[in-house]
Amino acid sequence: MDYILGSCMEHLEFVIDEFVDEVELAPNIVRVTEFTGDDQERPTRCLLCEKPVEFILFK
Repeated sequence: MDYILGSCMEHLEFVIDEFVDEVELAPNIVRVTEFTGDDQERPTRCLLCEKPVEFILFK
């Protein structure tokens, strides 16, 4: 994956905005339980608050 971020439910909208600002594309968004990428790439904490990740945003 070229770019990957993690988010809790509370901060999902903000993290989407951060992703779009950085990559200039809409992210693919999946629940962490449905993520099929490499576990070492997968964020474990929300970008903003350090809560456990509920959503993975990736390019």
